[in-house]
Amino acid sequence: MAALQMPSSFRENLCSSNKANCNYVIALTIKEYEMAHVGHSWLKTKPGSYKKVCDRYHQFASEVLAHNADLHDVIIVGNQTQNTIEGYGIWENPAHAAALEDTQDFAAFMADVANDLAEPYHRNDLDLLYRMNPKP
Repeated sequence: MAALQMPSSFRENLCSSNKANCNYVIALTIKEYEMAHVGHSWLKTKPGSYKKVCDRYHQFASEVLAHNADLHDVIIVGNQTQNTIEGYGIWENPAHAAALEDTQDFAAFMADVANDLAEPYHRNDLDLLYRMNPKP
């Protein structure tokens, strides 16, 4: 990946306002640009199983976050009318994201929800184009 080029005027303004945090903020900004992998998965549940699978997906995501330091964010969204649940995980390391399906956490998750799925588990990989900081 190409080095991040920060305009000197931005760097000067940033550093003049708070010199103590200047290097930290620049490093954090560069780090944001290095996180370039999003693992995306989706599930289609059988009618009546949406809530159960949502709850178990949430538990699975919490377990994965606890065991993977390079998984920074997880967003789980769903559409109860269509019985679909989607998860997005922002990873530093694409290899770790790809290996997720080989873990005990994943095997336990799939064992728990297999009978509640209308279709097989789907997964694809996306490039992170922009990541905005959420407001507190």
